[in-house]
Amino acid sequence: MKLAGVVILRPHAVPAGMEESYTEICARLGVEAQPEGWAIWNAWARDGQPVSIVLADSSGTEGLLTNWAHGIEVYPVTPLPAQVVLTRQGWVTPMTLSPASARRLGAARPTCRTLPMDSDASGGSAATPG
Repeated sequence: MKLAGVVILRPHAVPAGMEESYTEICARLGVEAQPEGWAIWNAWARDGQPVSIVLADSSGTEGLLTNWAHGIEVYPVTPLPAQVVLTRQGWVTPMTLSPASARRLGAARPTCRTLPMDSDASGGSAATPG
């Protein structure tokens, strides 16, 4: 799966740059504010449009981030159907960029990046990196 980046949301730890509370972000996404939080994969749909995939299990995403932080460029094939809670048009930002997205944008390593918000796309930005 070609990921632009990922976001991990937790009740007491939302990414820097997100102005809303965890509960408000969950409401905007259309998911329940649960204690274990959510993982969000920002990717592209088959038609090339940006999509956010909300996953119930964040442990695999945390492992992905650990690999990226150590310079290991790995990508998941696809999420397990049982993990997918919903898919939304647009990206949730700010996100931690995938190594490929970071290279396209000129960053040396995956970084957290806020993309301009598109008010027409629910849940995030329609801008495509690179």
